Amino acid sequence: MQALITKNNTFLNDWLNQIPSKVHHIPDETLIEALKYIEEKGIPTIKDEAYRNIPIESILKKYFREIQYPQQNETSITHEIKNPNTIILHPQKTQFYLKENGITVYSTHSIPTQFQQLIGQTNTHQNDFFAALNTAYCPVINIIHISQSLQHPLYISHFLTPSNFNQNRTLFIIDKNVHCTIVEHYDVLPQQNTLYNYTSECFISPNARVKWINIQNNKNNQLYTINNSSFALAQSVDFHHHQITLNGALWRNNLQIHINNKEVNCQLKGLSIGKNQNIISQNTAILHLVGYSHSDQLYKQIADDKSTVLFNGFIMVNKNAQKTNAYQSSKNLLLNDNATLFAKPQLEIYADDVKCSHGSSTGALNENALFYLRARGIDKPSAQKLLLYAFFNDIIESIENKEIEQHILQQIEI
Repeated sequence: MQALITKNNTFLNDWLNQIPSKVHHIPDETLIEALKYIEEKGIPTIKDEAYRNIPIESILKKYFREIQYPQQNETSITHEIKNPNTIILHPQKTQFYLKENGITVYSTHSIPTQFQQLIGQTNTHQNDFFAALNTAYCPVINIIHISQSLQHPLYISHFLTPSNFNQNRTLFIIDKNVHCTIVEHYDVLPQQNTLYNYTSECFISPNARVKWINIQNNKNNQLYTINNSSFALAQSVDFHHHQITLNGALWRNNLQIHINNKEVNCQLKGLSIGKNQNIISQNTAILHLVGYSHSDQLYKQIADDKSTVLFNGFIMVNKNAQKTNAYQSSKNLLLNDNATLFAKPQLEIYADDVKCSHGSSTGALNENALFYLRARGIDKPSAQKLLLYAFFNDIIESIENKEIEQHILQQIEI
């Protein structure tokens, strides 16, 4: 594949020419669609509604004008394995340590035919520049196939190289009747400004029960991450997704759910805590394509210092999706006047026999509650922490795994 030449965009052309173009695993039709999107849309600007509050073009020009792309074998993986099931996603060589049966990992050059045809089927490359960039220019993909229920969580560790630009892609296939918990986290952190462009697709088969926990925390605030994730849910799937986003220069999460059959239960929970000058952008889209299913979203955002925290929640109920129940709630705390917080709930309904609602609220800490605690001898910082924990603790407790909950609480700094 030759480097794409775009019209009237010298920066984008120069930028793309620095990325090796060796993609062999993407179906030709999908690859053409991704290249067309890049050519027509280009890098998002603040004029694009989806990136209106994220100066992504300025960030790329300031920190990533010259790309240091990972060189072959430039990084060795040294990683302490603490969990029975761990997969380390690396731009050059994925490693895995699995003590349970039922988990199979395929690399770029060993993809079974029945899985290859699934790549790109959720069409994320038609909705976002970085998803299209990943589709057209990411040279690696990992296929993770879960065929049996797991006793222990499967930990997915994102390992980044010393280079300032990393890409990776994963396709998950979860078989019928499987019960499993998957935890994504970022253990190895960059020592310089690093752009990480990650795309994942997950196909969950009938009657599966899946809990997915994504923990994002980069304490040195040098990681700029674009995360496009999509899930296709079959009949009678019970799916719970928990998004915990803390420190990091930029976290933009695009989460898309395709409810493709009836009797699906989809629960999305999220917590974002913005500090310093960090940018956190949570974007969810639940597409009810078939009726007789239920979805519920609860996202909570806290914006402090000079951070920017965004939530865009979208629900679409197809005209054939009768008897759908879909609910969305966004609750937000703005801790000072220098922080920025936006919440945009959206609901599109094309069916008439449904129960749907969405809402958003934004405010500050309750002064009466703060006064009450201080009147009982609790200092102001401690009282504020108590109120903040009370605000978001239900998100943490909904994970229903004490070890993971404790791990998250230890990382939260408020």
